[in-house]
Amino acid sequence: MENKAIRTLLKPVARVGQMALTNYVSQSMIGLFIISLMGMESPPYMISPVHVVVVACLVFIFHLIVSSIWLKFFKRGPLEILWRFMTYGKQTIK
Repeated sequence: MENKAIRTLLKPVARVGQMALTNYVSQSMIGLFIISLMGMESPPYMISPVHVVVVACLVFIFHLIVSSIWLKFFKRGPLEILWRFMTYGKQTIK
């Protein structure tokens, strides 16, 4: 990433990667919420691939925004902090 413009453009994506565990779990929870909200737990349900792509893009944009805001105040995501605490037994928030 030697090109500064590209590095600046992709920085929010890198922040999503820094909070991979947190974003993975929240993505699953958001998906479950949307599925239950739309009443798609039981057949017959019809969902097109277009709907899936739109929801996935909206969730990713949400993660871009939330990850950027969170990492302005903390070094790691909330589940990453918890994971490190359970692994090393000490608090490493900042």
